[in-house]
Amino acid sequence: MNRRLVRWLSGLILVPAICTANPASWSAHAKPVNVATPQRYFLSTPLQAPGNRTPSREYYDSVRWRFESPTGVQPEAWLCLARGCDKLPSVTWRTIAFRGRRIREPLYFRFRLPRGAKQPVVVSGLQVLVNIR
Repeated sequence: MNRRLVRWLSGLILVPAICTANPASWSAHAKPVNVATPQRYFLSTPLQAPGNRTPSREYYDSVRWRFESPTGVQPEAWLCLARGCDKLPSVTWRTIAFRGRRIREPLYFRFRLPRGAKQPVVVSGLQVLVNIR
C-alpha cells in the first residue's frame, strides 16, 4: 500500500475516537433569587438541558457555574440535583461532583444568608455550563 493511502486510512480510524472523546455541552440560566434570611434555603428555578436533547442517555462530566451577589454579603451557595448538593466555594468555579450521574433531573442553585446577616440580597446572573459524555 502506498504511504498516502495508509495515512488517509489511519486518519479515518482516529476521527471517530476524537469525536467520541470530546464531550458535548449545554448551558442554562435561572432567574434571580431573593435570599432573605439565614434560617431558610432559597432555591433557583430548575436549570435543565434544552428540549431537543435526550438527557436520559447522557451523563454529567463537569459543571461550571456562575452567579453574582451584591458586594458586602456573600450568601452560602450550593449546586444541587434531586439526590444531593455540592457546596460552592465561590461565585464562579467548576465541579466534578456529579460526574458519571445520569442527567435525569435538572440542576438548581440553593442559597441562604450567612449566620448573622440581616440584609436580604438578590443573587442574579445564575448560569451553568454542563459538559456531558
